[in-house]
Amino acid sequence: MSSAKNPRPVDRAVIAAQTREDVVVGNEIVRHNRASRLIHWTVSLTFFVCVFSGMPIWTPVFGWMAALFGGLSVCRVIHPWAGLAFFAATIVMFLYWLGDMHLEKGERKAWVSGGRAIRYMRYETDDSNVGKYNGGQKLQFWLVCLAALGLLL
Repeated sequence: MSSAKNPRPVDRAVIAAQTREDVVVGNEIVRHNRASRLIHWTVSLTFFVCVFSGMPIWTPVFGWMAALFGGLSVCRVIHPWAGLAFFAATIVMFLYWLGDMHLEKGERKAWVSGGRAIRYMRYETDDSNVGKYNGGQKLQFWLVCLAALGLLL
């Protein structure tokens, strides 16, 4: 006889979300699949490696950070390679999420000059009909991608 139990609803949601997005099982919503999470965390990790290896190169005030990587000479080797990895991961993120990040008509104006961002941060708006990402998240996506290009240049 098999002693395997049925997986809990949370486990079923996580298993289903390995390949699909927006999985709802019981009270759990898994918004992103495994590939999306891996891309996001790769961008985040390489960004912070760049920051923490670049600060001691930039100024002696942050020289203590060089010890995190084994010294200043190691930082000088790691930093450019981590920067290239960050940019490559950002390109993958851009291509993967591009379809979801098109701004709807009026979203940019509402979020930039319409004061929507302030009302959103104060929990004063209703975002029940915006879709997967709101205008602020879409604008942040575009800002991060443009900033990564600027850092590479």
